[in-house]
Amino acid sequence: MAYLRPAKRRANLTIEALAQAEKVLFEGNRAVAVRYRQNGQSLIVRARREVILSAGALQSPQLLQLSGVGPAELLKQFDIAPVHVLPGVGENLQDHLQIRLIYECNQPITTNDELRSPLRKLRMGLQWLLTRSGPLAIGINQGGLFTRALAQSSTPDIQYHFGTLSADSAGGSVHPSPASPCRCASCAPRAAVTCASPPATRSSRRRCSPTTCPPNWTARP
Repeated sequence: MAYLRPAKRRANLTIEALAQAEKVLFEGNRAVAVRYRQNGQSLIVRARREVILSAGALQSPQLLQLSGVGPAELLKQFDIAPVHVLPGVGENLQDHLQIRLIYECNQPITTNDELRSPLRKLRMGLQWLLTRSGPLAIGINQGGLFTRALAQSSTPDIQYHFGTLSADSAGGSVHPSPASPCRCASCAPRAAVTCASPPATRSSRRRCSPTTCPPNWTARP
């Protein structure tokens, strides 16, 4: 919730931590409330104007399905009363499965070297403030390529990214040596998000029904 920190002082914002949304409640076809579980209790918060669902690429379709919005057969399978039959919910998830290779450089010419030096970091900051240029004015990848790897593909099916900054994970500390990463990713993997078990009831100890996402990364649409 770090992105909400600047807005925490707003009088019209209340943040409920350690809470798990269980279901969107409808009156007819209009979403009017959200039921959530917190500290072992099932609670309901009502909306005066609208409900905004932003639980991510996996939990958003799952929450819709648990609320009765989704494919008819899936809702019937888990005995969920349909509110709105919508076949596309939980389908066509796209992700960029990738392989990342990191090459160590024999010269200190990468962004790794800039970030390890306080003076170079200051120079980068001043360069951006004064000229809106330099490493801070561009993305993490300085080069890219979209191409076809499969003979039967009519559009690019693979992409490459080249960068000058390397770390073990996003937001992590850069590697201690100059290095350049190369990433190779599939352009069009598909998967489906579905409920894996019936929705949790008020008496259930489970906080949320698990989600299944078949690793169908190599399929083509």
